[in-house]
Amino acid sequence: MTIPPVTWYRTGGQTVPPYNESLSITDGTVHMWRASDVPAAGYFTRPAPDGFAVEEPTQDLTVDPPPGGETEGLTVGERQATYGPGAELPEPWAGLHTTLLDLAEATFAFPEAALGLEVSDGAARLVHLGTDPVEVDLAASVVRVTLWSGWYASSERWASEPIGGGPLTAGTGWTYDLPFAHGLSVGPDRTLHVALDLSLKVRGNPLAAGLRHSPVPPPPPE
Repeated sequence: MTIPPVTWYRTGGQTVPPYNESLSITDGTVHMWRASDVPAAGYFTRPAPDGFAVEEPTQDLTVDPPPGGETEGLTVGERQATYGPGAELPEPWAGLHTTLLDLAEATFAFPEAALGLEVSDGAARLVHLGTDPVEVDLAASVVRVTLWSGWYASSERWASEPIGGGPLTAGTGWTYDLPFAHGLSVGPDRTLHVALDLSLKVRGNPLAAGLRHSPVPPPPPE
């Protein structure tokens, strides 16, 4: 079955940096750009999954996003939909939205030119992912750590000084140790969240990236 050209995008919003990401399927290949509020930022690509199919809607759709909210859009063949976060979409748009978001999450496993954020209790580092180089600018970047106690019950915070330095080129096997002397006490019910905003250039395209390490805290006792 031939897959019609498909595109999903998300832009704007109050996330820092704002969303600027997309996923498209052309000629059986998935292309994805992700940059904001993600564990890895850059360009990802893969073949469309076996048996992947979408239903082409018969009508366009517009649902205005809330003030200040991000805008999402879908294009399937000649049909288009524009909407905001949490919008109640009719079928087949609702199913298409879910299908493409699931595909986007799965496509994180197929980086071609990307950087990932790896975190343990005592260390954090950037890791190059894929085969193509990524240009990195950390001059103004600050590592921000939040310690959640229990189910987001209370928090402590720490931030590094700006990392500084000049632009870097990350290639295969490249890693970069980040400042991480947060001094926060971790334990079974204390969860570290880490945020790093940085500037990238991927395949010639500048990206304002927001890398996030956001594990789910342990659930509250019943």
